[in-house]
Amino acid sequence: MNTQPLYFDDPGYRDASLVHAVDSHADPLGIERPGSTVRLLIEFLYYICLFISAFLYKFGLNQIPLLGGGTVTISGLICIAVIALSNEKFPLTFWVSCLVWLAANASQVFGNGEMPIVATGVNLMLFFVCQQIMVYYICQNRAARKRLLLFMAALAILLIGVAGEEVGSRNVKRLVSEAGGLLANANGAAYVCSFLSVALLFWSLRAVKIGRPFLWAMAAVLAIITIRTLSRTGVLLLVLGCGMLILSILSARGTRIGGLVLLFVGVVVASQLAYTVADSFDLLSARFGGERKNTESRTALYDLRTVSDLIGATPFGHGPNDAIMTSTGITAHNTFVYTFMAYGAVTALPIFIWQILLGIRVARMVRAPDLPLDTRLMVVTFYGMVFAEFLTNNLAFLEISALYGTAIVEIYTSPYSRAAIARREWEASVSQHDLIPASVYAGPQAYA
Repeated sequence: MNTQPLYFDDPGYRDASLVHAVDSHADPLGIERPGSTVRLLIEFLYYICLFISAFLYKFGLNQIPLLGGGTVTISGLICIAVIALSNEKFPLTFWVSCLVWLAANASQVFGNGEMPIVATGVNLMLFFVCQQIMVYYICQNRAARKRLLLFMAALAILLIGVAGEEVGSRNVKRLVSEAGGLLANANGAAYVCSFLSVALLFWSLRAVKIGRPFLWAMAAVLAIITIRTLSRTGVLLLVLGCGMLILSILSARGTRIGGLVLLFVGVVVASQLAYTVADSFDLLSARFGGERKNTESRTALYDLRTVSDLIGATPFGHGPNDAIMTSTGITAHNTFVYTFMAYGAVTALPIFIWQILLGIRVARMVRAPDLPLDTRLMVVTFYGMVFAEFLTNNLAFLEISALYGTAIVEIYTSPYSRAAIARREWEASVSQHDLIPASVYAGPQAYA
């Protein structure tokens, strides 16, 4: 099937408001949504949330009570109301995030005797609900998700440019944002910047030619930031993401020429700028080989001692303040394990099951011929990078890279839920028997 990818630029379909009027080949699964004033409003509100989070301490915004959390909560509630009033179905991720918030409240109330809503750490789960639904709603529109990606990439570069600082001990200096909020943690900054870099490169494969150098330049800067954080996991994710990009270039139709140009330019630029990150590569090599004790303690998380930790967590956990250390002697650095210990099985299991369900949908999408190969590889890459972040970060679902990647995965794979597949099969059988004209079913909406 000669379809066009839904995520990348297509000079033939620039007006998002016409997305439902285009040929079904451009949107074979009916997942696109038109642009609107309301969607622009939600997009603008989320940009405000990101800006406040990025510069909360730099500009003294933290002195205004409830500014950061209040803006996210109000914006998220507005988005939820918009979706409800539009009679759209809420995605799986929304229901999971609500369940996680309710479970975290129950955990703190019944397990630790705290008050609901205001209990320790519960606000983070509410921010998860609000941010994830906003990002999902924005990303339903092709033009909006490109703008969001550009905004996040530009914000990350600006933040490091304005407030970037190398911190650490002895000879190991890691690049972070001294402004707090976004990118304040070296590993978190690496996850975000590596993901955004890979996402921009995937976009560039089918972007208009005049815009490709701009996307490549932004991706290169984000890659350099990732390397200078000295995050081993972040650099590995960057390498794996670029590996999937190369696989897409070599195997997918319609991307080879542009992709080969990208590879050539990348090699030339890397050879010219290698000196700027040479010291970082030396320090990374030292971290890989010299911090053996730290590495072993983290890998030891995946053994029977962790099972003992989880069993002792009780269904409602120990609370965030008492779940920092595991029997390995350090923080869990794993969303599933940390959430299990802090908020119990009632909170952690929905997160784990949710990621597995998304993985099943991704597998179904890969086997189906509905989308171009490069689009399918992009979704696989996003899912893999986000899942790796869940395995190596305590609260990965709060990172903007995970929020964006999850929204893209949810949108592209929702037609591959069991209910959506059954619905399309029924519609096809009805259409074949001429009981109802096939045109009635154009663009099935499947978000169950």
